[in-house]
Amino acid sequence: MSFQVGNTKQKNVYVIKTLRRPVPLEHYLYTGISDKTSDELFKVIQANSKTFDSLEYDKARDALNKRKKKKAKETGPKKPCNLSDSAERNLVISFVRMLERKDKLPLVIFILSKAKINKLSEGLKALDLTTAKEKGQINSYISTCVKKLKQSDRELPQIKSLRDIMSRGIAIHHSGVLPLLKEVTELLFERGLIKLLLATETFAMGINMPTRTVAFDSIQKYDGNCTRFLGSSEYIQMAGRAGRRGLDSTGTVIIFCKTAVPEKGTLESMMQGKATDLTSHFKPTYNMILNVLKGNEIKVEEMLKRSFAEFDSQVRSRGKKKEKSTDCDSALIPLL
Repeated sequence: MSFQVGNTKQKNVYVIKTLRRPVPLEHYLYTGISDKTSDELFKVIQANSKTFDSLEYDKARDALNKRKKKKAKETGPKKPCNLSDSAERNLVISFVRMLERKDKLPLVIFILSKAKINKLSEGLKALDLTTAKEKGQINSYISTCVKKLKQSDRELPQIKSLRDIMSRGIAIHHSGVLPLLKEVTELLFERGLIKLLLATETFAMGINMPTRTVAFDSIQKYDGNCTRFLGSSEYIQMAGRAGRRGLDSTGTVIIFCKTAVPEKGTLESMMQGKATDLTSHFKPTYNMILNVLKGNEIKVEEMLKRSFAEFDSQVRSRGKKKEKSTDCDSALIPLL
């Protein structure tokens, strides 16, 4: 990748690589669903350790199975199903209050669904995480930013609803939020006035917004074709938001285990797996080609040559030729 960028820009690009995190991460499984079970937090990977703690993993499974058996005795056996909206809301509220007691805020909860984020944020009216002074600072800053909009736009439903939850230290961040409100959210979060942020995975891409704790509502996502577990690179990218340099000794990463604990092998490969290779998904379209021709700044052929897809293809081709040449050399029989 660095060679391709340097070749395009005609400059030397140097890669500085390190596997050491300035703020090490601790990974937990959380099986609690209410205030009574909010202490069900199990550390499966210690800070500065590469060992997955099987004993803590077994404790998490036992805690969840014990509660399932108890519920089955009370209500009868039922097929496993997702939590109701009210149960989801109670889980988040009790979880946030537990972290507040442990001084583990601010918190980012990654939820891989915009609709679920919107629904959940509306149900957190019982949660208030800011002081009177912080409320004043938040409202003052939002008012200043909203004044840039037209009078009619200031009354948009999204602005009114998000202003209410922001004053309580809660915010949301996804592609459906107005650009101005996303910018306000990021700046308030950076100032430490947002204590709870509900976000999709795009928040972990290209925005330097570290936090004390990161939680995963689920480690499964729909990628357009099927529902699958997060890849190692995806998990590490989002979990890497935990831990603020100069403020935290460790970062905390927590996975919600609502109705089941993921398989041990799945968690290990996701938490400790290697980053996936960078591959290009660049595909020329008719519209793209017409726009390039219209601009007259660069030829279509030149644009394709500069793409990472073309560079990657050339590198692979050279590698195959080298392997073929090596195989041919080793197959030669020396003449006596």
